[in-house]
Amino acid sequence: MMKHTTSRYETYKPTDVIWFKELPAHWSRKRIKDVTKTLAGGTPDTSKEEYWDGNIPWLPSGKVQNSIINEVDADTFITEEGLKNSATKMLPSPAALIALTGATCSNIGYLTFEACANQSVVGMHGSSKMLPKYLFYALQSQKEQILLHQTGGAQGGISESDVKFLFIPVPNPNEQLAIANYLDDQTQKIDRLIANKKAQSEKLKELRQIEINNAVTKGLNPNAEMKDSGIEWLGKIPKHWEVKRLKNVADINSTKQEFKFEDVKDLEVVFLAMESVSENGQIDNSEKRPVSELWEGFTYFRKNDVIIAKITPCFENGKGAWLNSLESEFGFGSTEFHTVRSHKNRLDNHYFYHVTKSDVFMKIGEAFMTGSAGQKRVSTNFVLTFKLALPSINEQIQIANYLQQRTSIIDQLIKNIEAQIEKLQELRKIKIYEAVTGKIKVNGYA
Repeated sequence: MMKHTTSRYETYKPTDVIWFKELPAHWSRKRIKDVTKTLAGGTPDTSKEEYWDGNIPWLPSGKVQNSIINEVDADTFITEEGLKNSATKMLPSPAALIALTGATCSNIGYLTFEACANQSVVGMHGSSKMLPKYLFYALQSQKEQILLHQTGGAQGGISESDVKFLFIPVPNPNEQLAIANYLDDQTQKIDRLIANKKAQSEKLKELRQIEINNAVTKGLNPNAEMKDSGIEWLGKIPKHWEVKRLKNVADINSTKQEFKFEDVKDLEVVFLAMESVSENGQIDNSEKRPVSELWEGFTYFRKNDVIIAKITPCFENGKGAWLNSLESEFGFGSTEFHTVRSHKNRLDNHYFYHVTKSDVFMKIGEAFMTGSAGQKRVSTNFVLTFKLALPSINEQIQIANYLQQRTSIIDQLIKNIEAQIEKLQELRKIKIYEAVTGKIKVNGYA
């Protein structure tokens, strides 16, 4: 068996294509239309039941995720009538796919079974000049260049014509096979490493959640005498703890009337848009504006308040913060925040921030959201009437400090793993780019 190795080609030639400025001397650069046919998809009339739930797989563009698409991934099917009476076409197997619009625009897929697709997908089934698996990788390597053709903003897209006129490097079929086999081997190894890293990250996130849940409902003393809280979803709590509604120990959505507009209108204060608040409690203080621009129409808060995102999916994702690091004495933010300000010696804001990260608060809040899909919100009444387990103020501070230390350690571990994942993803891109542009010559893979 020939040893698997990589090397450089002996000679190269310049090209007029920006993303591959040189190629091995015996390669060519061609447009997609010159090496394969393209097939655009379509959608049968959704009002006609006889067009749907047949046995012909039909793929929306969301299935195109820069990966191999297997038959088990298909979950929508059309009938022969639906196929005949719509613009969709049967895509042969194997085929390379490209998503044309929306969030998946420029995503590439490799289809391993015969299927149809919607109008946001173009299929390329290969030819004697072009192997679909090589094309799958070649197109992945120029996602950024593909997006240069995008029109219509984030929800816009590219056209089938754009795809046809894309340039790709074209080695001979034997080299295409070797490159595809090499990249299958390399990307599968990297993908396994990424999957392992993601699993580690998920376990750390689970550990983080367990730490918070236990600390704000059971305390830090595992030997503490317990009592029934009288609340089904809270269960047993330490005997010396109380159960209080939040409105009895804090003010919700305090007004700015403690200031006179004329006294503060020229001050520059921090403004927190929703994107300025992270899911682990960090805030971006960089945006500052005059109070005169913010006085009406925004949420008011003070330093050390707790803010909680009220709208889906920000609430479920845990957007919120304890504003101890706010760089102004007060500030304003998105109207989609609730604010909580604790009563002195009754509730510690830092402790309550950790309560908002607990399953008790998050899951009950999610269950009580009101409004239509996509616009659901946690109501002020839910926050006011939420029942929390409450130790003494000193114990609250102790728990808050413990959780700050523990979650900071876990967050750093997660951040390190995410950085490793980013490096692996970048390595994957480099491997693909180098192989399909001839930067390296793969040996022993044909």
